[in-house]
Amino acid sequence: MAAPRRRQSASEDEGGGANWMDTYGDLVTLLLCFFVLLFSFSSVDAKKWEALVGAFSGSTAVAIPGLTPEQVIEKPITLIARSSGDQIMKNKEDGEDGDDGEGEYVNKDAYLNWIELQKRLSEFLESNRLSIKMVGDRDRYSVTLSVGDNVFFNSGDASLLPEALTVLDKLTEFLKDNEYRYVMVTIEGHTDNVPINTSQYPSNWELSSLRAVNTLHYIADKGILDPDKLSVSGYSEYHPVDTNDTEAGKAANRRVDFVIQGVTEFETEID
Repeated sequence: MAAPRRRQSASEDEGGGANWMDTYGDLVTLLLCFFVLLFSFSSVDAKKWEALVGAFSGSTAVAIPGLTPEQVIEKPITLIARSSGDQIMKNKEDGEDGDDGEGEYVNKDAYLNWIELQKRLSEFLESNRLSIKMVGDRDRYSVTLSVGDNVFFNSGDASLLPEALTVLDKLTEFLKDNEYRYVMVTIEGHTDNVPINTSQYPSNWELSSLRAVNTLHYIADKGILDPDKLSVSGYSEYHPVDTNDTEAGKAANRRVDFVIQGVTEFETEID
């Protein structure tokens, strides 16, 4: 006689077929996360994305501190100006000072001082109606004032013109009023590549150097600036800013530069 077939218990019948709900719930959750991620990517600014990628790839690396939810929603990242028109990423909401020793972090105090120095120089040039080119160097936190040689000197000569003295008087006063914002002013003499050979100036080396030295002497002899913050350099024709193949280019290369090196180390907080 065959053994009777054992019936499945009611509990076994009721429990079958419910496991698919777990898999379904996981799938729906993953899809939700996926679409939220796609939405967040759709609102990324292209420049911000490039800077973020650069931070991870090692080019122009910038420290990006953690953000609060409010910062992420309102303004997570702020662009700040860099020399030569580049942009770097900096979260201005954080109060941390960066280590700029390897160019990896932004030195906040040095950067703010550099910005203020440029602002004051721009106002100084505008208020005195001086046609002097100003260029900022973010990497060195310096500002360069470039003066055409025809403003200060006659062609092929290193003696200061009378009209140059008025400009230097005003510049010296500005440097005195802002001496806590810079550590050094280097006066650089530059020429074009046209040879010069006179008894007074055997070459462009002497001409460029003497122009810088004479400019420095006038400023230093006024006795209101710290001599420790003054230096000179003569570069002859070897640091051009334009081509020497045209007259306009040569005129641009004949110049006197005032390279103002901003403060990068502060004993006290700057104003």
